[in-house]
Order: sequence, then C-alpha cells, then structure tokens
Amino acid sequence: MFKFTKPDRDTGVMRLQLEAPPLPRRWAEGPEVLPAQPQTDPVTGSGTAGISKSWIAVGLLGLAIGAFCLRFLPNNDHSAYMDEVSQILAGRYLLEQVVAGGMDIVGGLTMVRAFTALCGAIMTLATAGVAYRLTSRALPERQRWFVGFGAGLLMAILPTGIGLGNFGTYDALAGAAFMSGIALLFPVEGRGRRSRLVAGSALLFIAFLSKYVIAAYFPFICLYLIFSAGSVKNAISRIGWFVGPLTLACAAYFSIF
Repeated sequence: MFKFTKPDRDTGVMRLQLEAPPLPRRWAEGPEVLPAQPQTDPVTGSGTAGISKSWIAVGLLGLAIGAFCLRFLPNNDHSAYMDEVSQILAGRYLLEQVVAGGMDIVGGLTMVRAFTALCGAIMTLATAGVAYRLTSRALPERQRWFVGFGAGLLMAILPTGIGLGNFGTYDALAGAAFMSGIALLFPVEGRGRRSRLVAGSALLFIAFLSKYVIAAYFPFICLYLIFSAGSVKNAISRIGWFVGPLTLACAAYFSIF
C-alpha cells in the first residue's frame, strides 16, 4: 500500500512511501502450536511409547512359572538318581550339602527337586535380565524387553536349561547364583554401583560354594570389570567393592577347607 509522508520543513515536498500491508493476527503470532498428546502403545495400551510395567511383571511371572513347571512336574514320579543320592547324603560341595540336606529333612526328595526347579526359574529370570541390560540403549525400551524375554524363553525351554533344573544336584543352585550375579554386574553403570558390586561378589561366591569350577570364570570377570572402568578411580572402586571381597572370600575358603 502507498502512503504520503509529512512535508519536509525546508522544501515542503511530500514523498510517496510504499508500505507492506499488515499481516493477519494469526500470521503475526506465528504458527499455532498444538498441545502434546500422550503416545499410546498399540500393543500394551500403556500411556507411553514403551512397554508398561504391569506387562513386564506379567511376562516375567509367566516365564518363572513356566520354567518351574517344565523342570519339576515331569520329573517327580521316580526314585532318586545316583547323583542325587550321593550329593544329598554325602555331599560334594559345602553349600549344596547343607541346602540339599535341609530340604531333604523338611520334605524329602520332592522338596529337593522343587528347590532345584526354583533355582532353574531364577536362572531363567536372570538370563532375561542380562539380555535386557546388555541390549543397546539406542533401541526403544520395548525392543530391549523383547530381547530379554526371548533370551529368557530360550533358557526356559531348551533341554540344557531344563536338565540343570530337573535333578536335585548342585548345578541349578550354581547356575542361578552365577546368572543373578552377572545380571547385577553387567553393565555396572547407573545407580547403586557399589551395592551391586558387593551383591554381585556375594552371589558369585555362593555359586562357587555350590560348584567349585565356577571359579574358573572369576579372573575373566574381574579383568573385564577393571579394564572397562574407564578411569583409574572407577577401577579402584571396582577392585575395592568387587574384586577384593571375592578374592578374599575364596582365599579364606581354600585356607579353611
């Protein structure tokens, strides 16, 4: 649009000035911003794009119950195997002898096998936890849990996993404690690092008391934790809260027994 300016004080000349038309109000204020809408997962129906905690709990509970039934129900209608008799009555390892003997006193061979099946279920859950925690955080939360549930399902149904929990021997207790310790240790980043390091060392020591050959993995785990610390301070912390306690506990056991 055109507009005449005021006359010049000296010459009295008026100038013709070109002006742009005023913008509509909605244009001047910028684009309309709509309020953010919560994302609903089409699979779980949760209020976020991930997977709801209730479905995670249901899935883990289903894994545990399924793993327990596969190990306990088909194997409780016959007499004791030779390995079960020798380990329950005589005992080859300290912790297994105490636990299996106590279960036998309370409920006989059925209770021993039920405890072994429970250890198999714990090992299944720990496997799911390890797979979830080691899956890249770049993936959505739902995909990470799919990886965890897939690994747990394999542990629940594969013959090797079922075989460890079928009989009242030391293998299931050792596997459950070992996998639970690994689930706490890897990765170490995040909250509660010291408590997880201490709890991990305790669980690995329980696995060692259940089956001594588990100790063959300890040097590799300790070296990985030290060299993956990222700094000298973190390495010293891991040595003090994990490597040191685990080494002292194993050394004390060997010196006594």
